[in-house]
Amino acid sequence: MSKLKYLGIACIALILSSCEDIINNYVDTSDLDILASYIGPAKSDMEVTDVTFSPDYKTFTVSTRMMHAGPGFSITDSTLVRAEVTEVIDGLRHSVRATPRLVEMRNVEAEGVAQNDLRMLILVDRTLPGDRLEQIRHYIYDIRTVFEQDRLYLVFMDGSTISKEFPATDYIIESYLKHIDQPYIYLYRAMQENRRKMVKREGVWKGAKRCVMLTFAAERPYDDNSDIPYDKDHYRYEEQLVTRTMKDSTFLTYYVDMDALDTNDDDDV
Repeated sequence: MSKLKYLGIACIALILSSCEDIINNYVDTSDLDILASYIGPAKSDMEVTDVTFSPDYKTFTVSTRMMHAGPGFSITDSTLVRAEVTEVIDGLRHSVRATPRLVEMRNVEAEGVAQNDLRMLILVDRTLPGDRLEQIRHYIYDIRTVFEQDRLYLVFMDGSTISKEFPATDYIIESYLKHIDQPYIYLYRAMQENRRKMVKREGVWKGAKRCVMLTFAAERPYDDNSDIPYDKDHYRYEEQLVTRTMKDSTFLTYYVDMDALDTNDDDDV
């Protein structure tokens, strides 16, 4: 399965109170891993993609990709950002007199989402076991660092029940993302009915330029005993979903088979 990274690139601009130790405005890409190892508590939390200095050497911009920010973290919350400067010479770290001060922090991908009025719906299979739902909870919080709450919605599926769209708030995530003991879901019905509303820009999708539907589920449409679909309209919804999805360039859909994911590998999605 191709890997998708949800979290945005943040550009952090800092101003230096002293710049005597800075000798050029170029940082070689081979140094970025070293920089990343000093930025966060774990290297996997933040990937530094670019570092550039202004022509007068008074400000520099660090471009990073946040990985798995977790619940409650806002990529634009500057109170959670602390910058330290370390000089490395021949592999040895030295303290420097330059003290950076944060002057701006931008979530570049979130700005792009807002500018293009991109909205996302996440369909969640609540019949999945608890460890799978915990994975999905983690992914939703990650996605929410790019999609603001009024651009990100959740729909929950269990048995024949398909919920309405809920905004992806902390309360909804923690209250509704819980296991329901059912052997099946109406997967294709849920996908097709929500696709129709998104394509027609009904309800919360009104005015959106582009819509994305992401489904986390385990595909179990058939009764194991009879090999007959649980949903009597299963084949009709399947045909509609396949033939009509390709006709609208402003709608994209992605499906993640949770049965195929490694529970220990958060980077599979």
